[in-house]
Amino acid sequence: MMKYALSLVVFSSLFLTGGDASAKSSSFQKSCSGIDLDITDQDVWIVADCGDGNGRFVNTRIELRGINNGHGFLNKKGNGASSFQRSCDDIYLEWNDFSVKLNARCDNGNGGVNQTFLYINNIENRFGTLRKTR
Repeated sequence: MMKYALSLVVFSSLFLTGGDASAKSSSFQKSCSGIDLDITDQDVWIVADCGDGNGRFVNTRIELRGINNGHGFLNKKGNGASSFQRSCDDIYLEWNDFSVKLNARCDNGNGGVNQTFLYINNIENRFGTLRKTR
């Protein structure tokens, strides 16, 4: 019984972090405001006004890379350009102090759509600049 419970915990960690059980939750949402997405057919960017540590806010952005639509589900594979935005709509971010979640309605390839999400990890605000933590 314990073996199955542990398998479920490992599976849940892998699923919710896009396959990387060592992923660190993003923290930029704690010191940034005006958080939004800038979406084109070619790329997807998180844009925000982030505190620089000296009382000023800097408009900054970071590209979301390697996110794809796999049969109606958002998934992270590699570091190439994201392509999910070409087959998904109603794309938005949701966040709290502990996590950032990318939400979308994606084509499943069979004429249907799925409401799906992917946690966005490893992004921080470093003195007014959004950057990957690793």
